[in-house]
Amino acid sequence: MPLLDRIRASGAALAGKAPKLPPPPPRPGGGGVMTSTGIRIQPTNSPDQLRALSAIRAKWQGQAWGYRELIPELRYAMEFRARAISKVRLYAAQTNPDPTDDEPIALSLRLSKDEEKAARVTVTPALAQAAEEELARLPIDQGHSFLGRWSQNFDAAGEGWLHGFVDPMTGEEAWKFRSTSEIEMSADARHVILKDPALLGAQRRLDLGEIGGERGTEELYRLWVEHPEKPHEADSSCRSMLTVLEEIVLIGREMRSVSRSRIASNGLLLVPRGLTLPLNTREDTEEAEDPDTSMAQDLQLALVTPISNEGDAGQVAPVMITGEVADLKELRHISLVREDSPKLLEKLDAALSRMGNGLDIPPEVITGMAQANHWSAWQIDTATVSHHLEPSVRLMADSLTAAFLRTALLDRGFSFAEVRQIVVWYDLGGLTENPNRRQDAIDARKTGDIGPAAFRKALGFNDEDAPTAEEMLYMIAMTAGMDQATATAIMTAYARHQAGGTLDIEVPDVPAAIASTSPRAPAETPAPVGPGDAPGSTPAPPPGLAASAHGSALTAPAGGNAVSGQPQSIIHSGLTAAASEVPEYRLALDEARSLMETDRAIRAQVHAAAEAALVRVLERAGSRLRSKATADRELSLRLRGLDSLTVLTTIGRTQALALGGTDEHLLADAFEELAEKFLAIVTLGISAIVDRVLRMLGLKSDSGPGKKIAARMTSRMTARLDEGWASLHGTLLDRAREKMFGDGPPDADEGELIDGAVPAYAVRTALAIVGGLSETSGGLDPYGRSVDGEPVGGLANGDTVTREIEEAGGFTLGYTWVYGITPLSRKFDPHLELEGKRFTDWSDPILDTVDNYAGRYAWVGPHFRPGDHGGCMCDYVPGYALPAYGDQVDERLRIPTKGMAEIITLAEGDDRAGRTGTTAQEQRARWQHIQDLQARFIKGKGGAA
Repeated sequence: MPLLDRIRASGAALAGKAPKLPPPPPRPGGGGVMTSTGIRIQPTNSPDQLRALSAIRAKWQGQAWGYRELIPELRYAMEFRARAISKVRLYAAQTNPDPTDDEPIALSLRLSKDEEKAARVTVTPALAQAAEEELARLPIDQGHSFLGRWSQNFDAAGEGWLHGFVDPMTGEEAWKFRSTSEIEMSADARHVILKDPALLGAQRRLDLGEIGGERGTEELYRLWVEHPEKPHEADSSCRSMLTVLEEIVLIGREMRSVSRSRIASNGLLLVPRGLTLPLNTREDTEEAEDPDTSMAQDLQLALVTPISNEGDAGQVAPVMITGEVADLKELRHISLVREDSPKLLEKLDAALSRMGNGLDIPPEVITGMAQANHWSAWQIDTATVSHHLEPSVRLMADSLTAAFLRTALLDRGFSFAEVRQIVVWYDLGGLTENPNRRQDAIDARKTGDIGPAAFRKALGFNDEDAPTAEEMLYMIAMTAGMDQATATAIMTAYARHQAGGTLDIEVPDVPAAIASTSPRAPAETPAPVGPGDAPGSTPAPPPGLAASAHGSALTAPAGGNAVSGQPQSIIHSGLTAAASEVPEYRLALDEARSLMETDRAIRAQVHAAAEAALVRVLERAGSRLRSKATADRELSLRLRGLDSLTVLTTIGRTQALALGGTDEHLLADAFEELAEKFLAIVTLGISAIVDRVLRMLGLKSDSGPGKKIAARMTSRMTARLDEGWASLHGTLLDRAREKMFGDGPPDADEGELIDGAVPAYAVRTALAIVGGLSETSGGLDPYGRSVDGEPVGGLANGDTVTREIEEAGGFTLGYTWVYGITPLSRKFDPHLELEGKRFTDWSDPILDTVDNYAGRYAWVGPHFRPGDHGGCMCDYVPGYALPAYGDQVDERLRIPTKGMAEIITLAEGDDRAGRTGTTAQEQRARWQHIQDLQARFIKGKGGAA
């Protein structure tokens, strides 16, 4: 219950104006709710608990705060974490009832318009609303002033206090996260001493009766990070680094004292007696001055005056000293620069490195990212969130759950069984910035995963930039391949309809010569079959024949023209077109094989470069670890004569960590050179693939439709280069960590095992991402295998190439299996037996793993496919059927559906009636032609049909 409501209710009860509030529910043990990381301070706490709180303040916590003020690198690291964590969104959620999914379910989904999402929230609406209301009391949305302050308290002292009170200025409820310096429990455990900075250090003593309970006007919670040995004490990374932090401060003071020392900075000047300066113009006095004293004073004056007076000529003019030659030779300056100054710098760097490794943050945050390129910086961000920030956020969320939210819900009368379902959870979406957000949005829009509003936001536009209804209709009309006159007629009719008129579309006649040259010119629309029509009439083809994987958005599910893909409702009977013809097709087996071989060559180049890069990375890691080992003389002597790779296995992971050789240090800047090689190899590979696809389609890359297709294919694959490299880079980093000390998991014991350290799936996955996964793909698992049983392709068999071939009128008749070409340590017999086999689809019986091999290879899935295990290097060649002429477009027809069977029946009726050239006969001829092609492909015959 909010503080203000509690205060008002208590006042009303005392005045007899309202019933007394119900007592809080019973607690286990009779005391307050004690959790692993949080406790609520209230009158019902046991005296032992409160006395323990008065004794937990530790001296090291104050020292940690002091070092934060003295060490700028430490302050920056804490601020870095605080700024990041302040972007986290905390929300109320319920535990997930699904045992396979540990992600809690946001209670806000109960109000979703999506019934499926809303149904996932199974707690009662009253409990969900109460949880959201209680959490909304906290100023979580204030970011750095609340979550950031909380984060720094946990980082420095390992604990802090959540304090709720009534703001005397506004009279409203307010919350602050206070440090251990602001809250103190009295020795008698009866009072809480509050040192409010807003009151300039003034103290307030709060009786426990004023905190919590029915008449309490304030709320107070102690939240802390448990010490693993003494859970009631706080722990933090600073606690174990006090000696390191002290060393940094002492080294800094020593260096500062050296720089401030007059003698250490300027040394000594030895001046023999008898020398004079011409500027000594003093007149003799009654008592003659000592000439040596006068010389010293004049020299001091000549040296100091230019410092205090910037206009003095001494700043540019030399000092003149006169005297005997022998005396002048004795004028010397002795430098007293400390010989160990460089050693102080080395000690400081080493101490800062230890501090960076000891903090719960990547050392790169301390040392800076000046040497990090685009991709390594992205990896640093990802690792920071996953391994450093998220655990801290989880701890904060757990603290709020146990100490605050569940306690508040118990106070509101909910049962323990209900309350235990409620947690505070977090959304880390604001922590990372995806450099590929634009391309990701484009890809998500294609697959329907985001709506128009989210798509505009990702591209930097707002809702005001959304197209009007008229603009949208016009774009759809043009996308459907209509000529300008037809699109204009549609727009005119639509404008008339918007003004209150009827939607009558009058499409002008288009000359056949013009219609036939349109890339998607509509064919003549036959009249529909009526109940009394003769069987030999030319009916509109039934639904389904015009379906295409990349068909027009205007293709009607029923009543449409199967040839043109245009719905009947917008095609006027006056529109004419060239006579429909059955196109000639050819099998493009050799061209498809050439595409696959090009893909293999690209993959082999990337694989070889990755192998060499991994060896260099491990050698560099060994050299860095050898440098770390110089501090241990005995170990350093033992490493003499060993190559860098042997150094790693000789030292081992445990001893390496003791020397400060963390993975982050040893693998810093890894694979930077490979990134450039990858981009160069794959970019050239994309160009080669695009060129071969255009030649296969009979198009030129420098003019006409071929130029547009080339630009589109290149743009689509190039946009995914970064994502492909990110996949390969992540796998190589994991591989380097496994290989460094030789203690990684063994390689897979099933399937092929290639020679070398870089797994086959690493390169295959990267190129498959660049080539594009199909729109229906469920993605790839961590080992590069398709999660839904599809084959893993590359540049040649990716979605970009397949889509262009389909849009050019081609289609796939089947596939040919090609076994891997690289030297293998161990072959995989089932894949080897499939070499050269042809099949129609990926569920073909010859690919069955259960029936053909009695289930021995069921671990790869129900059917074999290239890339079905980590070491697989197999490929496949699609059997493409292409129009004989590159500019002729037709829809893909596969099998005799129910609609096709009806057309065949109509065509046979036309045959019996002696009619020729009907639509049904043409559709039957096309279907038979494709069936012949498919049969020839499966039997291994190529050439033109």
